Parts: sequence; C-alpha cells; structure tokens
Amino acid sequence: MEDLGPVAGGLTDVLLGDDPVAAKTDLAVYAATVGRLNGATAGHTARFDELRDALGPSDPELGHDWVTPTFHATLDALGLTPAPSIDDELTLLKERIASPGDFAALIHSDPCPGNWLRTGHTDRLLDFEFARVGHALLDGVYGRVPFPTCWCIG
Repeated sequence: MEDLGPVAGGLTDVLLGDDPVAAKTDLAVYAATVGRLNGATAGHTARFDELRDALGPSDPELGHDWVTPTFHATLDALGLTPAPSIDDELTLLKERIASPGDFAALIHSDPCPGNWLRTGHTDRLLDFEFARVGHALLDGVYGRVPFPTCWCIG
C-alpha cells in the first residue's frame, strides 16, 4: 500500500456530474490509463503466470459457458428474436476470448469508474482483486458498454 496523497477526483464523480466536456475528457484519460496497463503487460503473460503460480493454487480458469445462455435469456426478456447465425457468432466470441493471441495482457477485469483516481498529475487504477491475464479488449469495452459491472450505472 502507498499513500496516494491528495486525491484530485475520480471518474465516478465526473461521469455522474453535469459537465459533459469534463466527463468526455476524463473518460479518454481513463481509457488511456487502462490501455497503458494492457500495453505494458502484453507479451509478458508467461512471466505473470510464473509469478502467480509461485504464490500457490489459483482459482480455476474463468469459463465462458455463461455467454450463450445469458445472451439468449436477455433477448427473451426483451422480446427479441436473434438472427439465425447468432449461436455461431457467440461460439466465435467465446473462442476469441479464450485464446486472445496478441491481445493477451494483464487485464483489470473490474475497470469501473470508482477504480480510477487522479492524484495530482497522475492517474491511478485501484482494486485489482479480479486482475488476471486475459483478452485486453474485455477491459477496453467497459467505457463503451458502458461499465456493465459497476455500481454507478444503476
């Protein structure tokens, strides 16, 4: 742990505020911060696995079997009929997430607005308990979706 000093603000406050210019600006800085984490760790996932494995047993691999039934349940709840090819596309999505190739990086896995702070002229990501090696675009999509697992959206 380190003392971050005075905190200049967080993304949650800006996104829930009434200044769209500040929200857009800070959202771009937030995305760059997450992107730097992903970019700095891409190509180093074997070293991460080595360090992680030295700590003892880890949780089992995160499966993606939930994708297809959850997607269909959401469509059913909305009264929508999927395109006939949707299951093929969802299978491809699961395969790409499971085998990220060049997109393999340390991902935050919970890059919510409350997990990003500005301290002076430095931007910090916090709360890494779900961090793991995975597909970097899973972090990248958070600001676009927007923020599917974050308390401040509701």
